[in-house]
Amino acid sequence: MEKNNKTILCFGSVHEGDKLAFDLHDMLKGNIVCKKIAKSENPFELASYLETDHLVILDVVKGIEKVTLFNNVKDFKKTQTVTIHDLDLGFVLKLLEEADGKKFKIVGVPYGAKKEDIIEEVKRIISSV
Repeated sequence: MEKNNKTILCFGSVHEGDKLAFDLHDMLKGNIVCKKIAKSENPFELASYLETDHLVILDVVKGIEKVTLFNNVKDFKKTQTVTIHDLDLGFVLKLLEEADGKKFKIVGVPYGAKKEDIIEEVKRIISSV
């Protein structure tokens, strides 16, 4: 699969803690090879990306100490994502996985991390998938 065929979807919000995903989006845009990179505050927007061949999701996660690649929703659901929504991203991913058979790659970034400290690792992991 071509590395420039991937779509990166950064889940977050403008609220403290969750804003890290949007900050990383801004740092990645134009600095990583991909088909598309977008921000999203709404987990239901995932449905519009189901036809995407190679989707990589970036989300802020509490309880991890380093940038982590989750190769499946089951492992991602074991974490505590940072969300301002009543319905979290992991729940929606699980629904889509079961209903559509879609598999997801999720890059978890540690809650409270400084964007400057993790950007290179985020780029490395995204480039590797």
